[in-house]
Amino acid sequence: MATGYINLFIGAAIVLFIINMPLITALSIAGSSGGWTQKMFENMKGWTQKRLGSYGSYREIGKGAWKETGSRVASRVARSESFQGFAAKNWFGEQALKGTRVAAQDYNKKLEEKLKSRQDFAQSLDRNKQAKADYASRLSTSIPAKLSMFGNIVGRADRVAAAKILRARLAEVKSELDKLTSEMNKHQKKARTTTLNAYEQERLDLLTGTNVSNTNPGPNNPNQTPKNEIQDEQNNKTDIENQLATFEGTVGASGRDVEKRQF
Repeated sequence: MATGYINLFIGAAIVLFIINMPLITALSIAGSSGGWTQKMFENMKGWTQKRLGSYGSYREIGKGAWKETGSRVASRVARSESFQGFAAKNWFGEQALKGTRVAAQDYNKKLEEKLKSRQDFAQSLDRNKQAKADYASRLSTSIPAKLSMFGNIVGRADRVAAAKILRARLAEVKSELDKLTSEMNKHQKKARTTTLNAYEQERLDLLTGTNVSNTNPGPNNPNQTPKNEIQDEQNNKTDIENQLATFEGTVGASGRDVEKRQF
């Protein structure tokens, strides 16, 4: 019996439990619903380990697999929009959601720690803006990220961090592009009624790739391609959008959903 089959076996058991969670919660009205639901997870854990008991070392594997897979499934289900919608409209659903969140606490804490570590490293790449997007792309294509559906928390952290970093970087680029476009419009509007001063003309040249001021490029660099800040930023935006599209195609979900639901 391979570890992958153990994860699959445990995962299937948990999913069956969660599907019936509203009924389970209804039967526990007399007790503490959150604690009772958590107790059910513990009972299932014991049942699974007994099934694995005759396989020697696989029993130990099962313990770790249960803790990882059980918390992972609970964490993912607790972030389900449909489940939360059900909980908002139904008392039983509310108690079921609370119980699921209890089971997910340990996993969520570890996930947040790993996410913070990756985001902090991305923020430290402040001297090379493209490096952030490149780091996110590396995370999204890591082996753990590709295998995260099997329960490994490292892969899930890689995927979610990649989504967060790419989306944050795209927002930065869009903001910078808006800022540059606004500056260009201001100078062009003034140029229609009066002569720009030297600084304004130099900035307009840099923004649009022109060379009216003879400074873009300067006289000492006649063969240099004129700088075009807006086009450069637009190219950055396109590159990041393509990276995000590749990521979304790989995970089969939008970056927004991956970030919001953390799966």
